[in-house]
Amino acid sequence: IATTFADEGAAVAIADVEEAIGEGVADAIRGRGGRALFVKADLREEGDIRAMVETTVKAVGRLDVLINNAMTGISKNYFHKTDPSQFLSGFQQNILPTIQLTQEAIKVFRKKKSGKIITILSSAILNKPPIGWSAYVAGKAYLHSLSKSWATENIAFGISSNCISPSF
Repeated sequence: IATTFADEGAAVAIADVEEAIGEGVADAIRGRGGRALFVKADLREEGDIRAMVETTVKAVGRLDVLINNAMTGISKNYFHKTDPSQFLSGFQQNILPTIQLTQEAIKVFRKKKSGKIITILSSAILNKPPIGWSAYVAGKAYLHSLSKSWATENIAFGISSNCISPSF
């Protein structure tokens, strides 16, 4: 996604907790003549999220698009065998950071009266979900509903929110 945006002329910021991975993507984009910034961030840390947005705006000069595309700690298990703590853990590791990051981006977008939020979901929430993926699908469905709220609450500020649900 970042490479495609960079190929189209956008300056992109890549955030990852693993420096080698994130810097590798940024280096590859720069190697192709693109503009890329790597920001090391643990999305489970609210301070890292805030710093990531601030660093991006400072380095690039603006923030126009937020792409929510991080998911970690996915476990596959039948619903009736899934410990309820796995749902809580998945929410804390994946949904809450997305909420916090989107809140920070919306603050920037509202000031400039424009912005785009794109949340990557999964086709698993659209039809028949795969067996054993109930916690994953529940999280993606939660983000789908939130995305609608983000759009509704921010349309007056020129902010849109959409989802992409690729197949896997």
